[in-house]
Amino acid sequence: DAVEKIRSDISFSQNRLMINSVKAQMAGGTLQGDGTINFLGLKNLPANLRLRIDNVSLNVPDQVKTQGYGELVLSGSWFPYTLGGSYRIQNASIEKEFTEGMTGGQIK
Repeated sequence: DAVEKIRSDISFSQNRLMINSVKAQMAGGTLQGDGTINFLGLKNLPANLRLRIDNVSLNVPDQVKTQGYGELVLSGSWFPYTLGGSYRIQNASIEKEFTEGMTGGQIK
C-alpha cells in the first residue's frame, strides 16, 4: 500500500543524519518514526531507525485481510542491516474461493 502525506523533521551534519520525526498515512492508518544514521567512516554507518504503524489494513499473509498495529526496527553498522519487528492483528478476514478441486459441488 502507498505511503501518503509524508511529513518529517530531519536534521543532518557532516557525521549524522537525525530523523526527529516522520509521520504519514499508510494503508488506511498512520505511520510514525524516528532514528539516526551516523557517518563514522567507510563501511561504518551505524543506523537505528524505528517505525510504528497503527490501524493499518494489510493483506498479510496473502489472501488474508488484516487490521492491526506494529513496530519495525532497522539497526546495524553496515550491510546487511538487521530488520525486526512485530505486527499485531486486531481483526482479520479470509477471502478464498473453494472452487479448486471441486466436482459437482463436492470437495475431492
